[in-house]
Amino acid sequence: MVAPIGEALSDRVIAATHELRPRIRHLTSTSTQAYEAAEQICGADADTLQSLLDKNLLERRDSERGSRYWMLETIRDYALERLAEGGEEEETRRRHAEHFAAFAESAEVAVLHSEGQAAWVERVEAEHDNLPGALAWSHGVGDVQLEL
Repeated sequence: MVAPIGEALSDRVIAATHELRPRIRHLTSTSTQAYEAAEQICGADADTLQSLLDKNLLERRDSERGSRYWMLETIRDYALERLAEGGEEEETRRRHAEHFAAFAESAEVAVLHSEGQAAWVERVEAEHDNLPGALAWSHGVGDVQLEL
């Protein structure tokens, strides 16, 4: 038997998943994301992110470096299951890996050859979960180009 709070959460997640379907599921590929990553990886615009925030399905942390978005683990796990069931998990993880491979390339050039090194080091540190996650997925599927 599901506890009442579990039922309420499940009903809320199901309703939001259907309402905002495909974007909520696509936001699950990482633990936190900057707005531009959410936009590029899953096509989430500002209205979609705000709607998810309003429903407490997404959290936001603001800093001088910008806003970062994340889902609570239980919501993220549920959304990941929906991605897998819908056959969308691999494509979403590929977009995530491609985004962060491009980010890593830009960071490498900037850190080695730019006066803005400190800012780039901070950006790389902010992606401490996303970069290894993208690399691990790329390695797991044998995509050597993305791994490099």
